[in-house]
Order: sequence, then C-alpha cells, then structure tokens
Amino acid sequence: MSVNEILDRMEELSRRIGGADSSGGSDRLASIIGLRQEFTTECGNLLKAMCDDPRIFDNRAIFNELQEGLENMRARMSAHQLKWQGESIEQNPEAYRKASGAVNTVVEQFIANARARLGT
Repeated sequence: MSVNEILDRMEELSRRIGGADSSGGSDRLASIIGLRQEFTTECGNLLKAMCDDPRIFDNRAIFNELQEGLENMRARMSAHQLKWQGESIEQNPEAYRKASGAVNTVVEQFIANARARLGT
C-alpha cells in the first residue's frame, strides 16, 4: 500500500473509533478495541511505506518530520487508550466520546500535515 492509501485508511479508522457507540456492552467494547488494533497496525504500515517511498525516504527532513508527527500522535493515542479501557468506557461513555474526539483531532491534524507536506 502507498503512503496515501495508508493515510486514507488511518483517517477512516480514526473516524470509526471516534464514532463507535461506547455503550452497549462487551460487543461494542470489543469493536472499539479491534479498531484500535487496526489503527496501530496501520501506523506500522505507514512507517514501512515511508521507507519505501523515495519522496520521503530520500528527503531526510520530510522523513524526520513525518516520523516525529507519527510518534507524537501515537503517544497521544497510547495515553488515551491507557486511560480509556473497557471499564472506564462503560462507566462514562459520554466522557469517552469527548476524549475520543480530542484524539481524533490530533489524528486529523497529523494526516492533514502529512498530506500537505507530500503535496497530495
């Protein structure tokens, strides 16, 4: 997959995570966790695709900028996921949706910046 395709996939997954219904029991929570795992996989796929894309890999400034942005986004998501695990989500679904929205904004900003930097 290309960098652009992976960014599209990450954007889609982020929206689905943010819009997931966090009430409704273990099936809904399993869905959220599954989406989180898919997003994490796409982050790894993005890093690999960055190494395979000469526009990025051959330009260290762009590579470092994207890698730093990816690391910052992942750190924010990791902190969010540690705070919002199954029981926390069930106990306060509205607060979870609000917190997810803030993380989704970080993801959207990373993706927009990556696309702008790549001219896509």
